[in-house]
Amino acid sequence: MNQSVADHYTQKDMLARLRRALEESYPVSKPLSVDDLAAADHLHARGVAATQSLATGLKPHSGDAVLDVGCGVGGPARWLADKFNCHVTGIDITPEYHLVSQNLNFLLRLKDKVQTICADAVALPFGDASFDIAYSQYVIMNVEDWTTFFNETSRILRPGSRYMISAVTRGAGPPPQYPLPWAPDSTSSHLLPSEILKSELEKSGLMITHTRDCTDENLSAYRRAVKANVARDGSSSLNPQLFMGTILPEAQENSAVGYQNGALNAIEILCHKR
Repeated sequence: MNQSVADHYTQKDMLARLRRALEESYPVSKPLSVDDLAAADHLHARGVAATQSLATGLKPHSGDAVLDVGCGVGGPARWLADKFNCHVTGIDITPEYHLVSQNLNFLLRLKDKVQTICADAVALPFGDASFDIAYSQYVIMNVEDWTTFFNETSRILRPGSRYMISAVTRGAGPPPQYPLPWAPDSTSSHLLPSEILKSELEKSGLMITHTRDCTDENLSAYRRAVKANVARDGSSSLNPQLFMGTILPEAQENSAVGYQNGALNAIEILCHKR
C-alpha cells in the first residue's frame, strides 16, 4: 500500500462529524452497542452481513487472538470481539481511521478486547505465529504486492490457523467505472482475476478449504445503498458516508454497474495455515 491509498480514505474532521451523527441518532445518553453502530462502521458492500458471513467461516472461540488486516474504523473487529469474546487486533494504513477506531473502542467499552494499530499490511509488526485467526475484508484491491501481503498474513498465523478473505476481483466484462469504494481511479486499484488470487494464497502456505461467490449479494447490497442514498438526501445520520466521504454514493453506483456488467466479481475464500 502507499500514501495515495491512505489519502483516499482520509476525510476532514471525521471524528467531529461522527460525534455529531451520534448526538443526532442517540440524543438521549445511553450505553451504545456494536449493533447500534453496525449500519455505519462495517465499510463493505453488505455491511454487518458480510462480517456475519466471515464469522460463520472462521468460527472464532472465546480467547482467540484474531488479526483484522485492513480494519478500517474497526466495526468488524469490535463486532467479533463482542459477540465471540475474542481478542482482536486491527491494523490499517489510514491514521484518521486509526483515531476513530480508538475512540469507538473506548466508547463501546471494548478497549480491553480490541487493539488498533496504524500499520501497513505488507509489513505486519508482529512476530511469527502470533495469531489463531486472521481475516481481510475488501482490502486486497488496494494492494499492488499480493505476494508479500499473503506471505505476511501466513507468517503471523499459527499452524492450523484459519484465514478468510473477502475480495473484489476482475471479471470478464468491460473495464470498471471509477470512482469505486476503494479507489478514485485505476492508479490505486489492483484488480486481478480470482484464479490469481487463489494461486497467491496457496503459494503463501494458506490452503484453500472453501470458496463462495457473493457477486449477486454484493450487487443487491449496492442497489439498496443507491436507493438509500437518494432517500437520505444529505442527512448526517450514521452511515458509511461518514467515513468514506462524499465520493461514496457515486462509487456505490459504479460498483452496482460493475457487478451487473461483469467487470467485477466478489468472492469469499476460507483457508487453513499449513
